[in-house]
Amino acid sequence: MNGYKVLWIEDDADNDLYNLTSPVYIDGRYQLDIATNASEAHFYLNARVYDVIIVDIRIPPGKDPGWRAKHEQLRSRNEANSSRLGLELLRAIFGDGEQQPTLKIQQNLRPERYGVFTIEGHEELKPDLHQLQLARIKYRQKNAMMPHTALLDFINEVSGSVNGQSN
Repeated sequence: MNGYKVLWIEDDADNDLYNLTSPVYIDGRYQLDIATNASEAHFYLNARVYDVIIVDIRIPPGKDPGWRAKHEQLRSRNEANSSRLGLELLRAIFGDGEQQPTLKIQQNLRPERYGVFTIEGHEELKPDLHQLQLARIKYRQKNAMMPHTALLDFINEVSGSVNGQSN
């Protein structure tokens, strides 16, 4: 597993940086990139190939006009989900039951490479993940009481499923 490349898509990474990323860097098995919004995530997914991608559901659009327009479109429909661009990113990558993927990225996109690490409860996300045909995606809920190794533990769990190991 030496040198696995990991992308963590997390808008609050600056606040979580020391607490959650330190164990990842100290562990030494992973090269970690952090995208703080949908625009950066899109850039990283096009520029590099990752072994593991960890997605927060609530992320801002960033500077890309397409992501800003998507955010405004959701907001103009008064959708409570307008800040859930991580979900829209997954929809763009995998499509859903009715729509083909719209985001073209240069990597082998198997759902087992992805994990959802977010404050939303799993029950709340189940309908959306089911619609995206990602009902079996790895999921972990963030909370104030999680251990400082929570991100590393989750990366280990997702990387285990990439390798076909059961965790």
